[in-house]
Formats: sequence, structure tokens, C-alpha cells
Amino acid sequence: MGFILGSFLSLACGGEMSGQKSMGIFASKCAVVFLVASGMFMEVGFAAMPSVPRDLTVSDPLDDLLVLASVNNGATDSIVKNIQLVKSECRNYAPAYRIDCLSQGLKQVASRIPGGEYDQARAILSRAASKLGSLVARNVDAEAEVIESKPNANPHFKAKRRYRAVKKAALGAVMKEAQAIVEEAVTQLMRSYENGDRRSVHYQKIAKATDSMKVLLRS
Repeated sequence: MGFILGSFLSLACGGEMSGQKSMGIFASKCAVVFLVASGMFMEVGFAAMPSVPRDLTVSDPLDDLLVLASVNNGATDSIVKNIQLVKSECRNYAPAYRIDCLSQGLKQVASRIPGGEYDQARAILSRAASKLGSLVARNVDAEAEVIESKPNANPHFKAKRRYRAVKKAALGAVMKEAQAIVEEAVTQLMRSYENGDRRSVHYQKIAKATDSMKVLLRS
């Protein structure tokens, strides 16, 4: 069967099939596309294309089928839920430990955000997490106890985490700086897409959840 198909295509394409495998065949005058569905190959089509202009770019028909992480309610709700769980955990710790908790929590949230149309959200939250972490490192209380995350503190992030406290003398100023970092992330999320863009409503939901974290940053 493969030999017959290869011979036929070789003739149909004007002998341009030399050196090509029977799978993934593409020549200037014809195309054969196979899709993998449930472990089976399904032939989509075969057509002579003598009239296609030479400067016309023909897109891969698989591109439309392999779009990664287009914004959707399920993915957005999952991101929002993860942010809410981080907030729920961090409120259980003393204010001095909350910034480190939020930093590590946002880092975990960002690591689970898919690519595609969520790329900007992932980058914004990851950047905010890094800034909060740097803020803690600059103001860490070396004499304070390092605490571990409580068992089942966050059902989505079960690995143990260790949180550092910031100096009590600097807590007020550090909290204000942390609030500014969160506000910056919220603003960037809100401005990622213009109103009316289908992605805007999803980014606004993520921004709203992120903004709710500021309530924990009051000394």
C-alpha cells in the first residue's frame, strides 16, 4: 500500500518526491496530511495545487488544532482558586511571615499557569513573587524562628515550605513595599489586554484575585 501510494504521489507531483518518506509528504504541487486521533492515522486529504502562487505562505493545518492554552473559564478559575488558596494559607501566619508565604505561594501559582494566552499572567505573577522574595531577603530577621508550612495548609501545594520573618522594626515599611509590588502586578494584569478583547475578562479575574492579597499586608 505504501509503495503504491508513494509511486502515485511521485507521478502526481512531477517526480518531486525523490528522497521523501511516505509520511509527512509535502511537494509544491500536492499535500497529504495525516492527523493522529485516538492512536490512529486519519487521512485528511490529497489535492493537486498547481494554481497556488509561489509567494503564498500555506499554513500548517495542524496549527489550529494545537493552540496551547487559549483562555478559557476552566483554566482561569483554576488560577484564581490557586491564588485564593495561597491567601487562605498565608493569613494563618503572623504578619512578619506573610510576605515570604505570599512570595513562595505566587511562585507556585505561576509555575502551574499554562503557556499560550496565559503567558503574560505567568510572567507577571512570577516577577511579583521574585520581588517579594527579594524584599524578604533584604529585611530578613536572622534571629527569628524559621517556620514550616502547616500540614494541609494548601491542598494544591502539599510540599513543605519554610517561611522567614522580616524584622519587626521594619515591618511597617516592608508591608507598604509589598503592597506596592502586588499593586504593580494587578495593574499589569489589568492592562495586558484592552477592554473588549476576549482575553481581558480572564486577566481581570486573575487581577482581582491577586489584588485581594493586599488585605494580608497590613501590619
